[in-house]
Parts: sequence; C-alpha cells; structure tokens
Amino acid sequence: MGEGNLAEALASGREKARIVQGLPAVLASLGLLVAFGLRLHRLGVPSIWYDESVSLYLAGEPFVDLIAHTALDIHPPFYYLLLRLWTLLAGTSEFSAAFFSLFFGVLLVALVHRLATGLSTRETAALALFLAAISPFNVAYSQEIRMYTLGAFLGVASFLCLLKLGRGLWHPGVGLKATWPWAGYVVSAALGLYSLYYFGFLLLFLNLFFLVGWTFRGRDIRALSWWVGAQAMVGILYSPWVPIALRQVLDPPVPPWRELVGLGAALVDSWSALVLGETVEAGRIWPLLIALIPVVGAGLVVRRNRIWRAFVPGLALLGYVAVPVAAILFLSLWTPLFHSRYVFTFSPPFYVILALGVMRWGRWSWATSALASIAIVGASAFSLYIYHFDLEYAPDDHRSATVYVAERWAPGDAVLINAGYAYPAFLYYFPGEVAWRGRLVDYPSVRNRVGGHGLILLETGTIDGGEGLGWGYPNSDFYATTEAETARALESVLEDRSRLWVYRAYDTVVDPGGFVRAWLEEHGRKYDQYEASGRSQVKVQGYLDEEIGSSVPASAIALDVDLGQKLSLVAYESLGGGAGTDGALTVALYWRALQPLDGNYFASLGLYDSLGRAWAQKDRVPVGPLYPPPDWEAGEVVRDVWRLAVPPGTPPGTYSLEVAAYDRSKGRQLEVDDSERGVLGIRVKLDEVSLDREDVAQGVPSLPRRAGVDFGGSLHLLGGGLAQVPVRPGERLRVELAWQALGDSRTDYAVTFYLRDRSGEVLASWTEPPVDGRYPTSQWAPGEVVRDKHDLLLPNDVPGGNYVLTVGATGGNGSPASFQGWIPFSQHAEWELGGVSVEGRSPSFEVPSDIAFPSGAVLGEEAQLLGYDLDRLEVRPGETFRLTLYWKSLGSMSESYKVFTHLVDFDGQIWAQHDSVTANGQVPTSAWMPGEVITDEHSLELRQDAPVGEYSLIIGMYEPVTGARLPAVDGRGNPLGDSILLTTLSVNN
Repeated sequence: MGEGNLAEALASGREKARIVQGLPAVLASLGLLVAFGLRLHRLGVPSIWYDESVSLYLAGEPFVDLIAHTALDIHPPFYYLLLRLWTLLAGTSEFSAAFFSLFFGVLLVALVHRLATGLSTRETAALALFLAAISPFNVAYSQEIRMYTLGAFLGVASFLCLLKLGRGLWHPGVGLKATWPWAGYVVSAALGLYSLYYFGFLLLFLNLFFLVGWTFRGRDIRALSWWVGAQAMVGILYSPWVPIALRQVLDPPVPPWRELVGLGAALVDSWSALVLGETVEAGRIWPLLIALIPVVGAGLVVRRNRIWRAFVPGLALLGYVAVPVAAILFLSLWTPLFHSRYVFTFSPPFYVILALGVMRWGRWSWATSALASIAIVGASAFSLYIYHFDLEYAPDDHRSATVYVAERWAPGDAVLINAGYAYPAFLYYFPGEVAWRGRLVDYPSVRNRVGGHGLILLETGTIDGGEGLGWGYPNSDFYATTEAETARALESVLEDRSRLWVYRAYDTVVDPGGFVRAWLEEHGRKYDQYEASGRSQVKVQGYLDEEIGSSVPASAIALDVDLGQKLSLVAYESLGGGAGTDGALTVALYWRALQPLDGNYFASLGLYDSLGRAWAQKDRVPVGPLYPPPDWEAGEVVRDVWRLAVPPGTPPGTYSLEVAAYDRSKGRQLEVDDSERGVLGIRVKLDEVSLDREDVAQGVPSLPRRAGVDFGGSLHLLGGGLAQVPVRPGERLRVELAWQALGDSRTDYAVTFYLRDRSGEVLASWTEPPVDGRYPTSQWAPGEVVRDKHDLLLPNDVPGGNYVLTVGATGGNGSPASFQGWIPFSQHAEWELGGVSVEGRSPSFEVPSDIAFPSGAVLGEEAQLLGYDLDRLEVRPGETFRLTLYWKSLGSMSESYKVFTHLVDFDGQIWAQHDSVTANGQVPTSAWMPGEVITDEHSLELRQDAPVGEYSLIIGMYEPVTGARLPAVDGRGNPLGDSILLTTLSVNN
C-alpha cells in the first residue's frame, strides 16, 4: 500500500471512529426528543383529579395563605410556591400547569443518562435514557400537576452530588476537592424535603450509602466531617418546617384514606409500576414481570474484576430504590403509608439497572437481549395506550361533573361537596359566582346572611371523626362532625334552598356509613344524577324537598297553555337578571300533568330571532331524568328550573324566549293550544329578551372550520360551517359564520355566498347583510366577535351533484373586499366554506287518473289539493289507517310548510294525527315546481281510548316555526277557514 493510500485509510478510520463515538450522543438527543414528545402527547386533555386541583387551588393563593394552607395539609409548600410563580407567567390551564411537571420530567430523563454515564458505557447510558423516556410510570407523572417529578429530580440531583463528593469510594485517591457538589447536595436535599415528606426516606438511603462507603473506604475523618456538615446544613435549612413535619407524622390532620397493603401486594405493585406504570394490572403482564427479573439481576453486575467491587454500583442503585420502599413498608405496620405513586420518587436508578441488564444479556445472548428490548418497548406502548384511552384508568372526571352542575344550577341552589375537602376541583371548573362557601355545619348560623345570585357551596366533615382532624383549626379543610349536627344543617339547607346538588367525591372516606346519603334519600326527592368516569366514581345528584308539589309564586307570569293535551305550562318565572356575566339565562317553568302520562317526554328551551332561528337552545327531561313527567301526579304543579347558556358571539338584539315539548319515544311534538291567544304551533313564547353587548359571554364560539382571513382590513372571518348537508332543491342551506371586527368601521358590509360546481361556474348566489341587518358592521366594537346565521334558499332547479359554497364580503359600494392568500401578494375575494351535496329528484307533472276522492280545494295561493285516497272509512281503537293526498303546485313557494292530518271529534280534540313535510318528508313545498304533482302519504294511528262515534278527518298546512296555518278555500273560492274537511270516519269496537 502506498503512503497516500495509507494516509487516506487512516483518515477514513479516524472519521469512522468519530462517527461511532458520536453515535451515543445522537441517540441520547433523540431519546430526549422522544421523552418530550411522549410527555407532550395529550398533555392537559383529561380532567384534573383531586390532588391536581389542590395544586392549582394553592397556586392561586397568595404566598402567605399558600404556606399556611400547606401547614395543615399532607405536603410541604415548595412545589406549590414554584407552581404559583409558573402559573403567574403561563396561566392556570390544565396544559400550562401540567407542562411544569413535564419540564422536570424531561430533566429527570437527562439525569438518568448522567447517572448511567458515570457507571457504565455511553451506549448503556443512551439505553437507560431511552428506557426512562418511554417508561409509562415516568410519562404519567410527568403529566400530573403534582410534585413527583420535581421530587424525583431533586433526589437524583442529590445522589449525583453525593457521588461527586465520594468518588473516592470507588476511585481511591480522588478525595474531596470541590465545594459545589457539597452545596448542590445541601440545596437539593433541603428543597426535596420541602417538596415531599417522603423525600426523607431517600435521605435515609443516602446517609446509609455514605456511611457504608465511608466504613469500607478507610474511615476518612475529613470526608465524614464534610458529610456531617452537609446534613447539619440540610437540617438548618429545614428547621423552620420541622415542627410542622413532626406533627404531620405523629398526628396527621387528615382522615386516613390509605389502607394497609400486604407485603406481597406492595412488592408486586411496586415492581409492576416500575416496569409498566400503574395502568396495567400485574395479572395481565405477569410473564413479562417474571422474565425481567433475571435481566435486572444481570444489571447489578457492573464490572468483572473483583466480585465484591462488581456489585457495589449495582447494589447502590438497587438500594436507592429498595431502601426507601422498605422503610415505608416497615412504618406501614403502624400506619398505612404505602402507595405505588410514592415509589416513583425513588424509581430513576431502576432504568439504569435495567439498561445495564439488557446490555449484559446482549454480551451473553444477542437474541435474548433483543427479545427483552422488543418486549419492553411493546409492553410500554400498550401501557401508554391504556393510560391515554382506557376509561378504567382515567382520572376522576371532575370537569364533566362540575360542568353538569354549572349548566343546571340556578340562584337559590346549594351544592353540597361530600367529602368537603374536594372543593378545589369544583372551584377550578365552575365558571359562575360562589356567593358563600363554608362548612355545612356552619350554615344554620349564617343562613340569614347568605344572599346574592351566586351558588352556595357547603363542605361536609368527617362523621364521627377524631378531634385531631385539621388540628381543630376553623379554617382547615378537614373537620370532625357528628350525625346529629350534620342532620340539623341539612334540614336548614332544604328549608332555605329550592334545590340541593350533592357533589359526591371520595365521600366513603369521610362518611363510610353513608349517613348523608341515607338522610337525603329519606328527607328529599332525588330528581337528577350524573356519574363521571374515573375510579372514584364521582357523582352529581340533585335533590328536591320531600314535598314535591310546588305553588306558583306571585312573581311568576301566568300562562296556562296546554301542550298536546298532555301537559299544561302553568307559569314562567325569570330567576336571573339577563344573561349575566357567564352568558346564561335562568328561568323556572311550572308544569302540570293533565293526565297520567306514559312516554319519554323532553322539553326544549331556546332563544329565537324573528325568523324562527335558534341562537341558543337546550333540550332535556323536565325537572330531571329521575323525576320525569310519567312520575308526576296528575294535577300537581312541578317546578322546573332551566339554565340556558347564551353562546359567545351572539349578536345584541331582542330575542324570543320560547319553550316546546315533545315525546321522544313517538317522535312527536306536543302541539301548543292556547285558547285565549289561538294555536301557537309547537312553541310557547315566554318572554322577549333583550341582549346587550355586555350580556353575552366573551370568547370564540365553536366552529366546524377555521378561516382566519381578513376582508377589506375591517372584518376578520374566524370560520364557519354548514348545518344541513346534504340538501335538496327548495330546501334552505343553513350557514353559520363567526366574524371579528378588526377596528372601528364606518362601512356596513354585506356577505355574499356562491354555490359553484367543480369548474367554478356559479349555480346560485346570495347577498345578505350579516345578522339579517339587525346588527350592521358599522356598530361592531373593535375586537368584538359576532355570530352570523344565514338560511340560503336553494333554487328548486339546481341539479343534483357535489358543489362548493364560498363566502365573501362586499363593502358599502358593492365591490368585493379581498383578503390576503397563502401566496404572498395573492388576493382572493372568496373563502371556501365547504362542500355541498345536492340530492337531485325527478318531478312529475302527470295527474293520476284513479284518485278515489277528487277535490279542488286550495291552501294559500300555491297548493291545490287534487284529491285523496283513504284505505278505510271505519277504524277500531289502536288501528292504523292510511291517507294519500295528491297536490298540485300552482306556483313557486318560498316557505317549507308542514302538512297536518288530524282525526278530531265534535269538540275538536285530536284522536289521531300525522304531521310531516310532503312526500314522506322528502319534498318540501319550497321545492315544488309550478305544475308539479306530488303524492303525499300519511299513516294515522287511532288512540286506544278513542270512544265509539263519528270523527272528522281534516288536513291543512302550517308554518313549522310559528304554527300559522295557510287559509283554505274550496274549488269555487269559498273560504273554508284554516283546514280542509275531507270526510267522516266511524270508530267501532
């Protein structure tokens, strides 16, 4: 080989060596990215659970109050202080608060790498980092708003500083030359104690570790003095909190919610958590748990020279994990202390041991090592999937439970938090005002001073609890009470409050005998219940006073409107002053059952504009699902409280507050019959509501599609969506947009819609002002968000096919307002709102020649009844008969009317009916083409209790929103009223 070739070969070898040497660093960097990604995935998506809510509650307290509160709690204040500083900068959302734990969780993975680097090769350290990165145990606690990642981080930092101080234990002659490890140990150890009381068990191991090493290292007095000085400094720094910590240990101020765990179960739980976290039961993965024992055992051997030295690093790592856990289990013989969550604080060295074991098995058997690695990765992925998506392991869903109350509460209601200390979770998610919060047993003494429109929040204590709960402090979250004083307080609450919501969370801890539950079942009527997901089965239950019947207060507005001859809406009462700061209207409806009911009755409350469009709507069972209309006594008045949220961006103006009822089991609306004011259709108008800009909650409404485009520099289109797709010719295409004003504008913009085919040709277009011109853009305040609804009547000659609906804006001069596109300097006049599928149809213009009963009557001016067919003239109760109507369109109709077919007695009572859009609900009248003939079939079921006699079969058309009927004339133009009498039917047995 020539000298040139030799030089090139040497250079190439050096280059390859540098690449090989740099590979572990690259793998470590990738591992940190994996750690960050796994911890970021779905961060803040689940509801916070009780412990996390305490963290956020304390983070919102002033520093002095925070420290005072933790002095009565089970954890010291350092984490809460840091979290408070963090939330002042980043906010208190679930994501931002959990990101604080994620930060320390990723740092912890980096420290695992540093710990492994000092004991083995860089390849092993990279593997240890990767195992910690994918560990479900680590991922879970890196997403929890608690102090565990901080505590584990400080623990490893303390251990690394100790190793730096005592490197002479394994490397003779190094000695103690630096002071920063000493200071690092003191600070990290002291802060660890201020973060987690269980950190003391780790300090127990660190002291044992040092003393064992010092004993075998030669008993260097100087090293011992350094160590004793370090412990003294930790003690001095922690001394202000020592009295509180000792009192917490000897006389806990909280109820005992942990149970004694047997030694075998504790060991299995700990091993399972270390391997795959807490979301997989050991019984499901026992083969892997057993298979990894020899792998971990191999990791205890770090070197081959001198057997006793070969085990020292591995045993040190094992002691880091095992000694604190053993101490916890030992003390649990006196008081239960063990829970697998506390094992996490001592878990980081486990992943170093596991990496060492995998690498050592790789030297013995490459296949075995690869199989173990694949099994660990696959099982970790499975555990993480369960952690994220299996509801059995989901955290207690306080979010949905609190929202359930928030959507239903009304002024005058009280919420009983049982157990009382769980109030932080409720307060975090509750958006409304809390007028008074305190202990349940204190309510009788303050009942006359509690007022306002806010919620009353009551906290239960521990029934027959020890006197030491909360150390007797009146401001403690934990207090002892008796059954007698709890009963007296509950009596006062039911006397004063129209409804009581019970928020049951962990109540078996404070009320194991179920006294509160039993008392409420005996003295109240449960009318509502919601059970949230999560292991603790958080429940929301609504109770009324035992006396269900209600009297109508003088402040209520009398209505006395019948709905479908089933229910009577007796009166209505407003319970809140306008929409309020939380954007909700609160009303009470007073119902009366006119007869014993059967069916699945629902009511609907909504805000409607002059065109009948709903801007806010809510449907539910009247009163509550546990006290539905079929359970009501006939003739009894029942109070039904509603809270109707007004969505953000609802434009100011006057709306109609209306209520309707329907039977879901039969899919039938209950027709409104008001004898004084005439038939009102399907809704009862309660009142007119005027919304000012300040009455509507701020924020961006939910949008199916985001736009984010500016028109003309004055309007920002946030997005929008289509509410009715597919659509038929003649139907209305319902569109909702959300705009935001960019500044003061003197221009009143209009909105233009285009229905285009794939080639861009316009098939239909509409130009309308936003909000029907009721709230022109020149009146919008800078930054204001405005919802905008449009009902676009699709021409009846549009052929079937797939089209695109675009939206644009035009200024006062009618010229299009353009917006900036994705390509720089590109201008667009339209934004694509979405695809529209139009269902085509083939109209018929041929009049059937075999109509059994011809007619020439006309409804309105456009609908002519050519005649009808009837399958029978006699019918028995419970039977169904068929009616076929034949219509002819005399001209285009802009409205979609419903056809009603009623079988009525002499008094006008309906005994059979069927209402629908024509042609089996397929062809609205707005789709009729001039001259078209429509076949319209109806099936009517005669009621079982219909008496024998003669009945009239009548038909007609009405506008669905208002109930207004079209006038009818016969073939000669003579008025018939608002219906057409077809024939008479006989009802026989």
